Amino acid sequence: MRRKHPLSRRPHLRKIALHNAVAPGAVYTPLHRNTPKDVMEGLSPMGRPSTVQDIADAVMYLTDAATVTGHILYVDGGAHFGHW
Repeated sequence: MRRKHPLSRRPHLRKIALHNAVAPGAVYTPLHRNTPKDVMEGLSPMGRPSTVQDIADAVMYLTDAATVTGHILYVDGGAHFGHW
């Protein structure tokens, strides 16, 4: 998910990274209700997959943080560091 920052409409600021992104990992959704709990826990280094609320909170943080630009917010329990 990406959100374009309102400053990107100003031509003199176009060379600055003004986009933020949320990079989710394994997310427990209703589609996974039949997936065994140990399988879902094995998809995250923390042993707990993210929830939809975790992802929504990350998006809301980036929406409210007016001075955070050009950032990728990983919500994946540490999976972006590599294989655990």
